[in-house]
Amino acid sequence: GGMFASAHDLSKWLLANLEAGDLLDEALLPKVHTPRYPADSNTFHKIAADEIALGWRVGQYEGQRVLHHSGSFAGAYAHISLMPDQQADVVVLTNEFFTGLKVGYPIEEQLYRYVLGLPAFDSTFDASIASLKKELAEMGAGLMAQREAIAARPFQLSQPLEAYEGTFTNDLYGTLKVTPEDGSLRFQMGNITTLATGYPHDDVVRVELTPLSGELIQFQLENDQPQRLRAKGVWFEKTSS
Repeated sequence: GGMFASAHDLSKWLLANLEAGDLLDEALLPKVHTPRYPADSNTFHKIAADEIALGWRVGQYEGQRVLHHSGSFAGAYAHISLMPDQQADVVVLTNEFFTGLKVGYPIEEQLYRYVLGLPAFDSTFDASIASLKKELAEMGAGLMAQREAIAARPFQLSQPLEAYEGTFTNDLYGTLKVTPEDGSLRFQMGNITTLATGYPHDDVVRVELTPLSGELIQFQLENDQPQRLRAKGVWFEKTSS
């Protein structure tokens, strides 16, 4: 699942978790924050995540209890947390997943160090930033090389590009429009649009309907004409050319 929210929206949710009110009353708030079972990961950066409550990971930082939760999608990363005993909360939103994942926690940590009256930067901070810069540079180079290799794959389509043009429909996902463009096929689903790249299988192409997350689309032909395509694990029937 997921949600759309601004930093202001999320800060209001955190404030509701710091003090009982109309949304979470005095009887409900402790139940939401009470750990239910052990977590599958011990730390997020330097913030522990020992147990799971209702929608929260529960741990500690510098001896203080911290509740936190993260979420991501291609192109975005978010982390929210609160330190109840200090009446403090932090919202970190980034517009890039890979960097956001690495940078979000150190930002949060420095803010909590300020709340606790600790030195803003501990002895490992500079080394952590240097390591992060190196890792991101290597990641970027690797990603570019991967994308160049994907773009170089030839298409294995049995028919001319124009034959694949049309609107394909699925009751669950709606419509997927296919149009020839610049020696490729453009796929559009709602506001999402992407150019296909080749794939080493007959009448199959690769698309990124989710940015940086490739998936395959398979065309099924009848009498040399595409009549349906398979995407998102379901079949879309051709409804117009």
